[in-house]
Amino acid sequence: MGKFRAAVVAAAAGSLIMTASAPAVAADRVLPQATFLPAGGSIVHGVVEFTVSDVSENVTEIALLANGRVLSRATEAPWTLTWDTVAVPSRGVLFRIIDSNKSQNLIPALYRVDNYGPSVSLDYGDSEYGVVGKGRNLIWGQYSDVSGVARSEFLVGGVVRSTGEWIDYDFGTTSRTVTGEIRAWDSIGNRSVTPVSFQVDASGPKVTSLLPAQLALVRGTRITSTVAATDAIGVQWATLDNGTGSDRFAPYRDSVPAGKDGLRVLTWYLVDDFGQSTTARRSVIVDNTRPALRVTKAPANKAKVKGTVKISAAASDRNGVARVELLVNGKIAARDTKAAYSFSINTAKYGKTIKVALRAYDRAGNVTATATRTWRR
Repeated sequence: MGKFRAAVVAAAAGSLIMTASAPAVAADRVLPQATFLPAGGSIVHGVVEFTVSDVSENVTEIALLANGRVLSRATEAPWTLTWDTVAVPSRGVLFRIIDSNKSQNLIPALYRVDNYGPSVSLDYGDSEYGVVGKGRNLIWGQYSDVSGVARSEFLVGGVVRSTGEWIDYDFGTTSRTVTGEIRAWDSIGNRSVTPVSFQVDASGPKVTSLLPAQLALVRGTRITSTVAATDAIGVQWATLDNGTGSDRFAPYRDSVPAGKDGLRVLTWYLVDDFGQSTTARRSVIVDNTRPALRVTKAPANKAKVKGTVKISAAASDRNGVARVELLVNGKIAARDTKAAYSFSINTAKYGKTIKVALRAYDRAGNVTATATRTWRR
């Protein structure tokens, strides 16, 4: 017995063959023979009935074995055997033929068992699996079955919408999830039902954050803006104010010239992998003008001082003053955030020479400073 035949015999007969040995056969004795249909290598399913022909004259029993047990046995003509391939799934079976001389012939056979409908997968081309664009889409269904695929149907809401390998369906113009199923039949009648789900991406990217904040005060020669967005199919690129460059990596960042003081509208243009676009606008206020600042009450430059000295100041800005700072000998001694701005200096805390100045910041960060006054104590 060759290695292949021995392997099939072992797989089909299992422990039955391993525990029962056939009687010795004389060298001149011919083993009993028979022919079985369907032949080995055939596709079978359900309950298979084997027709046995060309049976040797002295055969007393023919049995069918699989998974180590006898599935069916016949002791006389008409020789028929049955195999329930659902109850006993196995690729290999063994036909055992015994004659009146107790000679035993073991004939192994392999079959392609098919009790299930076709397997189904979907090919979306370059898009992400499960995501389709708005309107009509062509999606290729990939079907496989050992018996071959006979036909298929794509259903939504229990209604057949498309047939054949290609799914041709209008998914509409609303972003949503469409559920359905693919029914497929093989050439021997097995049917499979495969649930499918499609996420319809019918709009451009959704902006989740945009900086600077609305009506933020900005300064400098350029304005930097950052935008983040999500999209079912993915954001392909984003560009600011129709610039020549496009950012393809999140978070998307670019800058544009600030221009003159006043209201400035920043416009982001974002495109997803389906070519659907979103426009996002953000208004900011350009402020590159320093606040106005003047001392309204304080000892004059080179004045002699003693004790506690009062300083008052006035500051203004079109977009608001953030704070006024008092600097004594180059260091910040006090801050005031409310007009009218005033400070008190205990001159005894400092040396004989005291240098005093005021510094104002507007809400955009522009700064103005007064001339330094030198006092002597």
